[in-house]
Amino acid sequence: MPSPVSPSRDAPRDRLPADRSSVLLVGPTRAERYALDDLPDLVVCAAEDLAAALADDAAPELVVLGSGVPAPLSLVPMVRDRHVGVTVLLLTTPMTEPDLRRDVAAQGRPDDLVLLGIDELRPSVFGRVSARAPRGRHPQVLATLPQTLTAGTSAATAVQPAPAVDFGPLLDRAPVGVVLSGSDGQLLGWNRKASVLLDLAHLVAGVEGRLCDVLPQAVPLLRALDAAGPEDEARELGLVAPTTAGRHLEVTAVRTEAVPDGMPGASGTAGAVLLLLVDVTEQRLAERGRERLSRQVDLLGRISESLTSTLEIEEALSRLAEVLVPEFADWVCIQLGDDMDDLSQVTVLHRNPALAGTAARMRARHRLFASEGAPSRRVASGGGPLLMNRLDEQDLYRSVADEELRELVRQMGVGSLLAVPLPGRDGILGSMVLVRDEARSEFRQSHLAVAVEAGRRAGSALDNARLYRSHHDLATELQRSLLTAPPRVAHGPIAVRYVAAAHEAQVGGDWYDAFSQPDGSTVLVVGDVIGHDRRAAAGMSQIRGVLRGIAYTTGEDPAQLLLRADRAMEGLAILSMATAVVVRLEPTVAPGIGERPSDLRLSWSCAGHPPPILLTPEGEVRLLGADDGELPTPDLLLGLDPQAPRTTSHALVPDGSTLLLYSDGLVERRGEDLDHSISRLADALALGPAAESLEQLCDRVLEQLLPVEPEDDVALVAVRLGSEL
Repeated sequence: MPSPVSPSRDAPRDRLPADRSSVLLVGPTRAERYALDDLPDLVVCAAEDLAAALADDAAPELVVLGSGVPAPLSLVPMVRDRHVGVTVLLLTTPMTEPDLRRDVAAQGRPDDLVLLGIDELRPSVFGRVSARAPRGRHPQVLATLPQTLTAGTSAATAVQPAPAVDFGPLLDRAPVGVVLSGSDGQLLGWNRKASVLLDLAHLVAGVEGRLCDVLPQAVPLLRALDAAGPEDEARELGLVAPTTAGRHLEVTAVRTEAVPDGMPGASGTAGAVLLLLVDVTEQRLAERGRERLSRQVDLLGRISESLTSTLEIEEALSRLAEVLVPEFADWVCIQLGDDMDDLSQVTVLHRNPALAGTAARMRARHRLFASEGAPSRRVASGGGPLLMNRLDEQDLYRSVADEELRELVRQMGVGSLLAVPLPGRDGILGSMVLVRDEARSEFRQSHLAVAVEAGRRAGSALDNARLYRSHHDLATELQRSLLTAPPRVAHGPIAVRYVAAAHEAQVGGDWYDAFSQPDGSTVLVVGDVIGHDRRAAAGMSQIRGVLRGIAYTTGEDPAQLLLRADRAMEGLAILSMATAVVVRLEPTVAPGIGERPSDLRLSWSCAGHPPPILLTPEGEVRLLGADDGELPTPDLLLGLDPQAPRTTSHALVPDGSTLLLYSDGLVERRGEDLDHSISRLADALALGPAAESLEQLCDRVLEQLLPVEPEDDVALVAVRLGSEL
């Protein structure tokens, strides 16, 4: 047999007789229902049954709208239409009270609309007694409920009433705050919205309260309007001012003489000021958020730019520090580790130039004495980002074990700290510590997020720089291992130079060579394999070996050496193309007809290569093979046609001359004619000092002709010709 169904606790009870007073409880929660359950004349109904509950002829003394009602203010007109003057009480929770109170104030509800929390509900209704009241007592208590709740008691807070001044119903219920002030700052009146925005409910208009006490930032508007001339009667001034409650109000001020009659302080208020207040807190917060985000994006962009504009690790660290200080931090310490987990590089920068010496000492000390408990070490070992605020002496002692280093930290200043890792491809490269001193605002979580992203970008860029440096150093060492030191020969001292291109991490194809043949002749070679990669380096080493072996074993003239080398390249499948110049210095022999005893014989052949250049003892510069200033036409470069004819040129040069062989990286420039480029080299040789040594000459030529970052490799061989040693 089915059990009987109990009536719903929210269903309306039997209506009271018309001569009885009642409390109508609408849509309560279980706790609210329990708080008033023993009232003898309590009627409970759901929100949707309110119209039926109000149909009774007996007016309820109090209507309580529970916190479970979705839109309680929408039910108030229904209550007032049926029973004029009945007190309506709105139950709130800590979550709903702020929004509900704002809606009540904005809609300008009557003063007998009361907001109450669950904790104040029963004491207020039962006259603030701890035990349940005897039946029938609540009508007398309820009769004074509105006065009790609006008198500033701690148990409940009512909607603040408007000031006694009559602004008229339109202004009094306007959605913007309206304040009337005398030119001296005396508050003469305000509407309901202004009372809420500025918390003016405790003031009496025209009697107490001044603008400087509630909105001091708006006082200059009064002064500006007071100083305006008659032609500025309609002048409006505005600003955005913060309130003591943390809100931001857009304030517009205009001078007015239309002061309502009967307003306190109205007499003699010519030149009163009307202030319009609009709450722009949300817009202000949004603007600040956008500005903060824009600054963060700009900072990260400048960090990326500073790091990608150089491949030098020390310069990259210095640029990163300069971007972060002083905009983001007062000082920064960046550490990079090596393969042995030791600190290889430390950069420290403080915003105060006077502390540059302290920063330098910290940099040197930190590399040797940074403890495992230091934030930099904790982050670098995988501990994750750190945010530390309000660091005291105990925190400093735990983080910095070395007393001298700890004193340096004190001198630099520390109040708030961020530590983030610098991640690379294969692990953490190091860490970055950002510090603000006690005088600056503390770091927040938003700052930590920016620092982590800055560390990620820095780690990626530094990893690339390290990889480039490693490859570049390896390539340079490989290339130099293939370029032997010049030998001592009978025809004078020899100097050699090799400069790798600054922008290339790969090894190039330029080479030089100098060696003696069995008959005592000296062979000088400069060549350039097409390309700047490992294949060019491999081709360079093969061609150099082939040419060197043929020249030593055959003793033939330069053209035959190049011809044999070209054919050997085809037979050995050396798939490279190269330019080369070969010069042979012959032993001193008895002079022939027209020859001087001091003249030396040399022969040369060019395979697509710039011609040698000669500096005589008298300072004359001659381009070997040139005819009336025109550049000689070289033979075909190596690797194209092994049957192509090749020619050997001969010349007699005076004793004491300097012969220079070079690769095209020394003279060729993008957009410049080769004749002009070689003319610059000739000028550099001619303008050197008379007593200049061969080594000094090579250094000076490279310094004058090469840019800071060469675009191509350069190989150079110079010999100071003289009689047999």
